[in-house]
Amino acid sequence: MDFVRSGHRDKGALHGITVVVDAGDELWVGRCDEVTEEGVVLRDADVHRDVDGREAYLQKALQVGHWPRVPHTVVPSARVVSIQKLADLSVG
Repeated sequence: MDFVRSGHRDKGALHGITVVVDAGDELWVGRCDEVTEEGVVLRDADVHRDVDGREAYLQKALQVGHWPRVPHTVVPSARVVSIQKLADLSVG
């Protein structure tokens, strides 16, 4: 059984969870693979760059999900303002 789980060992509490990463001028929504010293590794992600439209973007992501346009990305640690579970957000 350890062999099956070995690929996911030590990936952290957010592994596999859809998260919102605030990176200042960018807002990323995606499935967290892991959080490392380099940054937040996301899979099946989307990025929102309109600061004024953030609340509407997050509200839509909460209601119907996000559109995964970026298969894999790393949001650099130096840019991460916050990271939280999408499901924990209260928008609007």
